[in-house]
Amino acid sequence: MWTYSLIIGITCTCNTFSSAFENIALQKPTYQKHQYLRLADSLTRASNAVDGLKTNLSVLGAQCVISENDQPSALLWVNLTSILSIHHINIYFRTENNPWKCAVGFYGDGCQKQCRHCINMMQCHHVNGTCLGGCEPGYKGDNCMQVCDIGTFGLHCNEICGQCQDLNDCLQTNGSCLSGCSSGYQGDLCKTTCPNGTFGLGCDNDCNSTCRGCNNINGLCDTGCYPGWKGIYCHQTCSFGYYGDNCSMNCGYCLNYETCHHINGSCLSGCQSGFQVPLCANVYQPLNSSNNQQSSFYSVLGLFCVSLILNGVFIAYIIILRKSRNRGTKVYKPESSSKEIRKREDETAGFDSVNEGYQELGELSRSNTTYDYVS
Repeated sequence: MWTYSLIIGITCTCNTFSSAFENIALQKPTYQKHQYLRLADSLTRASNAVDGLKTNLSVLGAQCVISENDQPSALLWVNLTSILSIHHINIYFRTENNPWKCAVGFYGDGCQKQCRHCINMMQCHHVNGTCLGGCEPGYKGDNCMQVCDIGTFGLHCNEICGQCQDLNDCLQTNGSCLSGCSSGYQGDLCKTTCPNGTFGLGCDNDCNSTCRGCNNINGLCDTGCYPGWKGIYCHQTCSFGYYGDNCSMNCGYCLNYETCHHINGSCLSGCQSGFQVPLCANVYQPLNSSNNQQSSFYSVLGLFCVSLILNGVFIAYIIILRKSRNRGTKVYKPESSSKEIRKREDETAGFDSVNEGYQELGELSRSNTTYDYVS
């Protein structure tokens, strides 16, 4: 069963300067489809909807429209008799004069207040409008009437906005940066840093190729330069006389005192006399000098060893010879020699005793003779 009681109010724009609402449907011609005919016409007719009465909203109150049962649709038509601008429409349902809960999405006295940003309108409290199931993304508070604070967004306002150019333009519902991203960031949420090798606003600038990796915001080479380069943007070659990583290595003795290659240190024009290419840092040595030195060393060593052996053999020979001589004088005495010696001793024994005086005289005379000393 469909029942209607209709009041239409608008702000009057015709021949009036009042700002109050006016019920322009009051007592206007009406028509309904499928009127309920089993009660008196006065209780169910269409004109009851625009009589302006709503004190008795029961079947027998004669203030409501009642439509027939078991119909797929109900139609109520009101002829306003002129072209007007409608501000709003209020529909009052038959309640049998019992208190009814507000319709879904409304709350408060007379159900005049509308729930706003509850995540589920079915859970908007019909009395105070509290969103029992929480708020839609981007809103907070018991009634979900407050937007997220600047710089936050999302469900329960727990998400942090990205690197928006203006945080005021961070959409509180999904975090989109309406004014674009700050330098060094990209994407709808401006939370993605520029790809490697790019930096700046819109990631439109290329880092210097001599950077190991540049800052995504300002392009500074925060992680250092490749060998041979220096400066905050790694756009300067090493100073005169230096090369390599961090320009910390000294060039060698390049020809004409020129500087070396700033990356690998090689002397492009050659070396000063006495130094080896490419770095001109080592003293020049002929290719066979090391072999000559080695052969000279072994030659000297060989001569020393030979000399040592010969000296050892010679010394051993002398020692053996002396031992053999000493052994011969003490042990080897031929028999003929011994007899001859004893015979001579016997023969001279008497002679010595007879001529003892002469012998002494002879010794005395020899001691005083100059020729004896000479001989």
